[in-house]
Amino acid sequence: LNSIVKKNPGAVHHEDLLYLEAKIYDIDQEYCKAAEVRKKYLNLVSKAESNEEMNNRYRFAVASQLCYVQIKCGIIDEAKQSLNETETLLSKIKIKEPIQLLEFYFMNKALLQKYDGKNNEEKKNFDSAFHYVLLAKTNSVTKLILSERLNSSIDTTEDQLKFSKI
Repeated sequence: LNSIVKKNPGAVHHEDLLYLEAKIYDIDQEYCKAAEVRKKYLNLVSKAESNEEMNNRYRFAVASQLCYVQIKCGIIDEAKQSLNETETLLSKIKIKEPIQLLEFYFMNKALLQKYDGKNNEEKKNFDSAFHYVLLAKTNSVTKLILSERLNSSIDTTEDQLKFSKI
């Protein structure tokens, strides 16, 4: 990142650097650092898009990612606040299909329900996450959602085998 900025300092904005930094922390599985940076990024891009609908959609996607890394970091109270923010943003989105990273929203709900011991709701939300990720056709996110689902141990042995094969 530093070499990019040094070569062309006007080409990269502070928000862009925060976004890239968060992605690097994601890759390195340094979720607490990713959460910290993504929170700063979300605050900077609060009015990034030109119209309210696009702004709500963009912020929803970023807040969904923030919620996930907060869960992985173990800061559950903050993750619950981020989930509430995503729900508020989701209610403001008028055009419901497609909504980018809706699968993350449902996965986050499922993971937080695991902490609250709501296993029936957890399975339903993992099903929704899986449904939306199939529509999005994102292999890496499909793998992530199914890995989180398998780690949650909510399925029968047959279902676990089915999801493992996928």
